[in-house]
Amino acid sequence: MNLAYQSLLLLVLFVSEAVALLPLFLRGTPTPALHSPIPSPALVDGGPPLWLVETPQGQWSVNGDRLSSTDLGLFLQRRKPLQRVHYLPSDALSFEKVSRSMRWLKKQSQAPVVLELPFGARPFSP
Repeated sequence: MNLAYQSLLLLVLFVSEAVALLPLFLRGTPTPALHSPIPSPALVDGGPPLWLVETPQGQWSVNGDRLSSTDLGLFLQRRKPLQRVHYLPSDALSFEKVSRSMRWLKKQSQAPVVLELPFGARPFSP
């Protein structure tokens, strides 16, 4: 009888473990998020990427350093064309303001400008 209890106990533990691990197997790979994670500043193509942030007050910062729009335009014109440029607008900006800023940035920069959404923001609807 002692062997029967041990076998039953082992069977119960095995089944409990299998049931507890089932969500890990069913979860699979995580679904991609709507926002892009900020990459590490490793050298990519022409150097580390530029992160341009625009506040609702119209202030700009490049990788954390504040610049006026005039200085930002000059700065972008002098940068390497292979250096990636990411535009991260404030979620308080209107669609029209973001669109105008994107057009302006694309005119100023030799490199492509990528629109990044703030964390948790939804894509703009037409």
